[in-house]
Amino acid sequence: MKVKLQDIADAIDLQNEEVFGYFNKKTGEIYHITHEDIKLVEEERFVEDMPDWQKEVIESTKEILENREGVYIPLPSKFDFHEWEKMRNFALQLEDGEMREPLYDAIHGSGAFRRFKALIHEFGIEEDWFRYRDQALRDLARRWCEAKGIEYEE
Repeated sequence: MKVKLQDIADAIDLQNEEVFGYFNKKTGEIYHITHEDIKLVEEERFVEDMPDWQKEVIESTKEILENREGVYIPLPSKFDFHEWEKMRNFALQLEDGEMREPLYDAIHGSGAFRRFKALIHEFGIEEDWFRYRDQALRDLARRWCEAKGIEYEE
């Protein structure tokens, strides 16, 4: 069974401080759980009148947290992606100095992400940035799959 590299990259991108991704080695499925899901499991707060979808989420979360057979592998987090570093590298690889310098300067100090996004919009290079960022996510996904021995397809 091979996993689609883009699926792993997309799952990494969905994560944040509240959402965590896991890969099931047996099925190849990707799961996301939240702090709230974890809290419900830890406090054993199962409400009988929960909707079926929520009961399924809670059961999956419990299974992931117990991970008795080592089936679930945590995906790289957004912190492993280092978005600021990607913005810096994107700015530095630009050949046009009239874009490179302001972009590089914009990512320093408070409000760096907002200024960066405003400038890529102003320069009309949003598509270039998103292609660059997507490729960086796929590269991280590829390295992760290779490190975990997971077969993937492009």
